[in-house]
Amino acid sequence: MTGPRSPERERFSPLFMDSMNSTPLINPAANRVDFYMAWVVLMLFFFSAFSIAGINASIICLFGLMLYRAYLKLPYPRLAVWVWVTFLCLPVYYLLNAFFQDNTLEIVQALKSEYRMFLPLALLPALASLNLTRGFRLLAVMAILVSLLGVFQFFFGYPGWLNTNGTKLQYAFGDYYRATGNFSTPLTYSGYLLVLAPFFFMVGLYTQGRDRSLFLIASVLSTLGVVLSLSRSGWIGLVFASAVLMLHLPRLLRMVLLGGGILLLVGILGVGLWKGEALYNNPDTPLLIKRLMTPPKEELRLLIWNKHWMIVQDHFWGGVGFDNDNAQIPYNSQITVPIDKLKDWDAISPAHNMYLQVWAYLGLPGLLVYLSFWAGVMTWTLRKLRDNTLAPLQTGVLWGALAGMVGSLVAGFFENNFYDAEVQAMVMMMVGLTLYISQNSTPHHDAFGGIGSR
Repeated sequence: MTGPRSPERERFSPLFMDSMNSTPLINPAANRVDFYMAWVVLMLFFFSAFSIAGINASIICLFGLMLYRAYLKLPYPRLAVWVWVTFLCLPVYYLLNAFFQDNTLEIVQALKSEYRMFLPLALLPALASLNLTRGFRLLAVMAILVSLLGVFQFFFGYPGWLNTNGTKLQYAFGDYYRATGNFSTPLTYSGYLLVLAPFFFMVGLYTQGRDRSLFLIASVLSTLGVVLSLSRSGWIGLVFASAVLMLHLPRLLRMVLLGGGILLLVGILGVGLWKGEALYNNPDTPLLIKRLMTPPKEELRLLIWNKHWMIVQDHFWGGVGFDNDNAQIPYNSQITVPIDKLKDWDAISPAHNMYLQVWAYLGLPGLLVYLSFWAGVMTWTLRKLRDNTLAPLQTGVLWGALAGMVGSLVAGFFENNFYDAEVQAMVMMMVGLTLYISQNSTPHHDAFGGIGSR
């Protein structure tokens, strides 16, 4: 049943969409739920840059409000069965795998952090109530602030009030620090900004007026933050995210950039094979270059990969259980760690490879289920990109979210980024945006959660 807007909805109308083909429900409680959900999404955007507790609290509030909507019997978007399966398979497999492990209770308790996998389902009704242009402004401001903090850290070090553990690196132009922002490690900082850099670039391209400048500035500074984090996984993720964005360029320019990128990559590999060990052993070589030229026998990450590969070989089908890192300890005696690496060695360190980590936790079937989740996300995103009825800004959001997710997935070959709370929350926000647009077939700007309205 439909009817006129409630006074409460009208009072806060700048936050909400003014759709020609959508009228709010009469029920005042429904309007209050929409209002609260819109504000909680803004809180999530705000806290995503600096507070795990704020992220978790915002997501839990969204879940609570979604359940309240169900209690009020308010309509929920109709999703295809395969979309539900995409979201349910991995959590269900987590639980099934836990029951076949020796320490079932501990594994089930560890799974409590994985509720963020359902964030897109809670965002689906919430995004319909929010003016997303305004929401993106807030997210862009937070990205700019955390990026500027990383720039400050790179040149001047870490303020005492920040809980950071950055390692000072010798860079080509003097002594600098790894940018970390307010995150626990430079890798988490890089993983967070890696998603936002291509996203704001595409949103900026498809936005008019002052918002375009804001979003493009956020993209540039987010890219700078990834670079100054000195995270190699972030750099590689940026390269592949840029490759996705190049698909949006004219063919000639795309081929020129692609050819240049291939030549640059071949050049780096050539220098590494030709003089990599000499550069590594030269005391005058900046430590940043040493990070790129580290011989495999000295690379700590390769030792960690080797240890987890041994775990996979012994637990090929069933894994050791989610977050059961203590299972690594018996394998430590089989790994020889160079003396100069002992200070960085952690007996229960993560695999620094998302796919190897999932395989070690859940076995080969679990890895396939994890990959099937991303196959589902890419399916509805790419299908919608072929839709000629999309509003321009919808296209920009889809391309930006796609590039950010691809960059994060590639970086996952070198980090456990999806198990970082801040990175996982941001990635799942991108998944939620793509799911929301994929369910919206109306070609008007106003129908996209108020995007484009002033």
